[in-house]
Amino acid sequence: MRHLRLVLILSAIWAQEESRTRTTTPTPPRPQTRAIPTTPTPKAPQEVVVMETISGRITTKTGEGVPNLQIAILDKNTGNVLGQTLTDKEGNYALVIPASAQKVIVRMSKDGKSFVEKEYTLEELTGAASDIVF
Repeated sequence: MRHLRLVLILSAIWAQEESRTRTTTPTPPRPQTRAIPTTPTPKAPQEVVVMETISGRITTKTGEGVPNLQIAILDKNTGNVLGQTLTDKEGNYALVIPASAQKVIVRMSKDGKSFVEKEYTLEELTGAASDIVF
């Protein structure tokens, strides 16, 4: 047992001495590289879509608001749906649609099956008197 302790102590002393006297070799400096100039890849042109907010009220002939009415705004030229919403309990609605649609069709439906369509210009829907009679 004494010999084992002696061997452990001597190996610890030898390891300490070895680490003190060991010389480290310096790492050579990295060669400087020149950055190759790159040309930026051209970005695809971004399409800018101007949006228009239309809001108003759907009323009956007597002037009462029509609640929970489904409204869809369609582009008259393409037939694409530009936006859709439901009226609130007073018959108010608000939608954001692309301003590129100059003539639109307002499709209104109470039950989702039968509907009423009316044609408007975008100016008529964004004007001060934007109430629509259902």
